[in-house]
Amino acid sequence: MGDIEEYVTSSEASAMIGKQARVIAQLCQDGKLPGAKKIAKTWMIPRESVLNYKPGPRGPKPRKTKLATERAEILARAKGG
Repeated sequence: MGDIEEYVTSSEASAMIGKQARVIAQLCQDGKLPGAKKIAKTWMIPRESVLNYKPGPRGPKPRKTKLATERAEILARAKGG
């Protein structure tokens, strides 16, 4: 795994980027912190991955255009138009 000093725990990563440890664990599971490995019950995350982490945009997720189009068509048919 390399030098242990190159890795931080999810608690340490939490303090580094200001997110809760459970959010850090979810980021690890989702592959958003490259190189993170779960050892027993602890996530070990490369320090570089934590330092390079860029959060995505906040707010609601964009809707899929196809779904919105289908919904509009169904509503139009229901209204008789």
